[in-house]
Amino acid sequence: MQDRGTAFLERRLGTWVRSRMGRHSAAFVMFALKQGWAALFGILFLAALIVSRALWQPDWVVSRYDALFVFAIGTQALFLWLRLEEWEEARVIALFHVTGTVMEVFKLAQGSWDYPDAGVFEIAGVPLFSGFMYGCVGSFMARVIRIFHMQFAPYPPFWATVVLAGAIYANFFTHHFGPDIRVVLFAATVLMFWRTRIWFFPGARAYWMPLPVAAFLSAFFLWLAENVGTLTQTWVYAGQRHLDLVSLGKLGSWYLLLYVSFVTVTLVMRDALHREPVRPADRELSGEEGGDIARGRVIFPAHGVKETRMSTKYLHTMVRVKDLEASMAFYALLGLKQTRRMDSEQGRFSLIFMAPEGQEECPVELTWNWDGDDGLPSDGRHFGHLAYEVDDIYAMCQHLQDNGVLINRPPRDGRMAFVRSPDNISIELLQKGEAKAPAEPWSSMPNTGHW
Repeated sequence: MQDRGTAFLERRLGTWVRSRMGRHSAAFVMFALKQGWAALFGILFLAALIVSRALWQPDWVVSRYDALFVFAIGTQALFLWLRLEEWEEARVIALFHVTGTVMEVFKLAQGSWDYPDAGVFEIAGVPLFSGFMYGCVGSFMARVIRIFHMQFAPYPPFWATVVLAGAIYANFFTHHFGPDIRVVLFAATVLMFWRTRIWFFPGARAYWMPLPVAAFLSAFFLWLAENVGTLTQTWVYAGQRHLDLVSLGKLGSWYLLLYVSFVTVTLVMRDALHREPVRPADRELSGEEGGDIARGRVIFPAHGVKETRMSTKYLHTMVRVKDLEASMAFYALLGLKQTRRMDSEQGRFSLIFMAPEGQEECPVELTWNWDGDDGLPSDGRHFGHLAYEVDDIYAMCQHLQDNGVLINRPPRDGRMAFVRSPDNISIELLQKGEAKAPAEPWSSMPNTGHW
């Protein structure tokens, strides 16, 4: 799903920024804008804290805390309705709410902080809106990964990250009764993630940042947000006076908690994780994502483009292949047949055209260099993917799976699936007509890898 708001930002601002700034300056501005858009839930929540503190009266029928809870519920529903978040992401945010509320109940009982007001919607003295403060972090992480097309590589063994996140979460409780091992946990995060790069796309070009650095910077902004909470008297820490800043020691707490948050998000968003180092290829900013494509410093404007009256006809999509026999066998499984072939002795290459029966005018061209191609298989996706409509998406996926093809994105919705060729070419399969009713084993099958 392409975030509609991201498309708006790119289309309305991308061309304007890139046409007036250098590449790196434009990338920084787009980075800041997209970060703000990813943090929209948190920004709205902080605004609600400030506005409610300024306006709320103690004799009003509805308490401030209950109003914040209703506001948070309404904002979450609005995000789903506007498709700013997916249901899969909303489930992760709900998990943040639960784990955060459990911690809040425990910490409140230990006297770590307090909520000075009261409300109807609360558990053991903890107002339910507090869970959404953790949910804001989950929303940001889920959205920022999608908006920036992030990739994490080389990523540690997944089981090890889960163990570390569990140890961090447990230490927030156990240090009240036993030794505080946060120094050990700090060291563990650096040792485990020091090689991990976060690759992200402010625009067409990929940039990267070490994961621990990103965690520290995020912790700093969360510390600023905490100060908004205490200055508006939404909550107060033990021994903290009204205008006191939150202790800088909370930076460390948020730094560690961010690893718990990140691992929680990766429970359902693991496609961006890679065990081996990667270097993503530049992306094309399509009309859906931006309305402009930067090529060789030439920017095509998003508006005022005259439509051509010349007729155009689709010819083929060319993909380079390393193992011609394996690739032809793969496309044959999809129902494609060879329509023509050209072998060049002089150029030492072969061109094989394959197409679905009855659609010979829509072929894929397999380009095979006889002397090999060291750059293949490749994760480069300059053109996006190939798309084919199928009569029965479940039958096609079963057919492919029976022949050893991995279904990277199963057709859980009965409409769409993704697989990859032996050369890592992404193939989209779309159900003809209306989507089929969800059915097992596809409806509960998780994604595998990326596409």
